[in-house]
Amino acid sequence: MNKQLTRIIFTVIFTICFGIAAYFYFQPKQAALVADNMINLKNNKLTYLNINEHILADEQIHYLWLCDINDNDCIYVRDYVIKPLVKELNVNEINDIEYVDFYEAPTSKHYMYNTWGVDNYPAFIAAQNIDGKISVLNSLAWDKDNPFDQQDLKTWMYDNGIWNGVYQVEEKIAPAINN
Repeated sequence: MNKQLTRIIFTVIFTICFGIAAYFYFQPKQAALVADNMINLKNNKLTYLNINEHILADEQIHYLWLCDINDNDCIYVRDYVIKPLVKELNVNEINDIEYVDFYEAPTSKHYMYNTWGVDNYPAFIAAQNIDGKISVLNSLAWDKDNPFDQQDLKTWMYDNGIWNGVYQVEEKIAPAINN
């Protein structure tokens, strides 16, 4: 009886291991994602490694989208925040915002806050070279507990003078009152 019990246990363990291996082998691979052409990609080589040099090269205000396009939150922002605004503006891309690839950037809150004034990304940052130092003028950063939406980004763009469409404030509480 011990021999038969051993075979049953071995068969169950083998079946479970085979099932797990098959699941991982056949699961769909994530396609390589790009920022599409929704954000200014003329400087599509901007990364966390060279963005400081880019900002310090002049004294203009740089509007940046800090994002790792492989991150689910960044994908959400791209698909459900930026794309509808691009469509609303009836343009191919938003030229005033530069995409900065944060794929290999440190994710520590210390780095993010000390360098960019935000706790995490995706984030939209207005930064400028002031007296040879990068100054973050303002930002809109992702918070998993309170994520921003299209209206928040539109308002950030409007406040920074880069929204080129009709601007109308939408009350977020109004739908809740009507229900």
